[in-house]
Amino acid sequence: MDISQLTLGEIEQIERRAGLGIRAMQDPEQPMGKMMRAIALVVMRRTDPAAKWEDTERMGLEEVTALMGGAEPDPTSGRPPNGSP
Repeated sequence: MDISQLTLGEIEQIERRAGLGIRAMQDPEQPMGKMMRAIALVVMRRTDPAAKWEDTERMGLEEVTALMGGAEPDPTSGRPPNGSP
């Protein structure tokens, strides 16, 4: 996912939900579960404004990656290849 495609409001929502700044996506030492869920929620809400945080809880990495339109994540870290969102 190209974060430049996010609105400032979406970035703020992601940061608030994840408890991390958006740049933490590139830090392999940061936990990614909440960040990935927050991004998934923002993307889901573009087509379904009624989407809820709970809707992201059971999503797998493959589903989140497809939703975000990116390459397969690194299986050891859950991060997109080369640290790019």
